[in-house]
Amino acid sequence: IPCIGWNMRLNRYIPLRRGDRESVIQMMAACEETLAAGNSIMMFPEGTRTPDGSIHAFRPGIRTLAVRSGAVIVPVAIEGAYQAWPRTRKFPRLGVIHIHYGEPLWPEQIRELGDDALVDALLADPNGQLTPLRGNQLWQIGLLELWLQSHEIGGAAA
Repeated sequence: IPCIGWNMRLNRYIPLRRGDRESVIQMMAACEETLAAGNSIMMFPEGTRTPDGSIHAFRPGIRTLAVRSGAVIVPVAIEGAYQAWPRTRKFPRLGVIHIHYGEPLWPEQIRELGDDALVDALLADPNGQLTPLRGNQLWQIGLLELWLQSHEIGGAAA
């Protein structure tokens, strides 16, 4: 859809060409620069929209980026996005989408975890903010926000 790419450029999205190793390297460098400048980024850890509404394998690099930048990772679950606009539809249908925020993972926690343990921690939902979505199979981590420690989270400085 042509207008989406145009909108992404205007809003300074960090570009990525799937399957292009050099593009991934450039994207990671741009993410590090963005975080170092005190800005937040959002990443879709699966790399694409889900084909069936379930969580799929995360792409590598999120942990590396968080460790290098000292960022906080805030998991965000998007409920209803798949039902409103599955990959098989050209245009979205009307629907209700809820966004749920999980507990932040701090740099010292992230450094101690390997990639698999980080995914487990992101999906653990210890305080139940995301749990209501699991029972009806609508739950999916749709994006991760990486925040630098200087950002305020939940009203307190990180």
